[in-house]
Amino acid sequence: MKLSSWQTALSLLGFNLGIEAMQLVVIAVTMPWLILLAQTRLYPPVRVAGASLAAVASLGWLGDRVGWSNPLGALADGLGAAGPWALLGLAVLTLVGFTLTRVGHARTGV
Repeated sequence: MKLSSWQTALSLLGFNLGIEAMQLVVIAVTMPWLILLAQTRLYPPVRVAGASLAAVASLGWLGDRVGWSNPLGALADGLGAAGPWALLGLAVLTLVGFTLTRVGHARTGV
C-alpha cells in the first residue's frame, strides 16, 4: 500500500481506538444486567457457567495459536455472532431472577 510511517501509525491508532470503543460499548450494555443479576440467587451458577465457557474458549484459542487444530477454537469464533442473543438471554435471566427473588420475599415476608 506504500503508506508513509505517519499514515501507518495513524491507521493502527484508528483501528485500535475502534476496537477499544467497541469493547466499552459491550461493557456498557452488559454490566448493568450483571450488576442486577448479582443481587439474585441465580448469579453464582451464571458466574460459574460464564467463567467455564470463557476458560474453554481460551483453551481453544490457545490451541489454535500454537498450531494445534481443535474444534474449540472454531466453536468459540462462531459463538461471537451469538453475542446479541447472549445479551438478550442475560436480560431475561436477570428479570426471571428478580421475579423469583420478589416471590420468595413475598412468601417469607422478608
